[in-house]
Amino acid sequence: MSEIKPQNSSRISEKLLNLHQEFLNSKTISRNTNSSQAFFSSNDILQLNESGTEVIVRITSSDVEGLLPALEGLSFKVLGSAPNLNFVEGWMPISSIADLENLGNQGLLGVLPVFTPITKAGSVTSQADFVQEVDRVRTSLPTGFDGEGVTIGVLSDSYNNLGGADDDINTGNLPANINIIEDLE
Repeated sequence: MSEIKPQNSSRISEKLLNLHQEFLNSKTISRNTNSSQAFFSSNDILQLNESGTEVIVRITSSDVEGLLPALEGLSFKVLGSAPNLNFVEGWMPISSIADLENLGNQGLLGVLPVFTPITKAGSVTSQADFVQEVDRVRTSLPTGFDGEGVTIGVLSDSYNNLGGADDDINTGNLPANINIIEDLE
């Protein structure tokens, strides 16, 4: 198993490389103290399995289907794949993260963590704000762009469930004029 230090030229996210190093350090401590406790990362936005041995990652590749056998050789377990969009997501053993760097000649482009979603937020920040990168766009646009006059479509499992729709409108989480096509309450 190779050890890789975070570098700008790495195909692997610095957060994942730090997780890998933290995991190796914890295993060394566990061996020295004869402890078999589950590993818990100091980075609580990473999605680890219950035993703390695997993390959910998104792997981009120029050839997802061609890369899968090598990933599976590292015990990668596919959760979802979109070869036409050049990525696959799944459980990666934390102990094998550094080994991914060796797959560059097989089409590996990059490896990113899949962060724990932010749920039931409100008052400006929501899960969609981060996922759709609205926060980044909002800070980079010139003044005067506020979305007025633009109609958007939203699928929501929380409309009228977080204190009521009227409360959401009064707090500014929802606009006053909403067109509900179907409510599956």
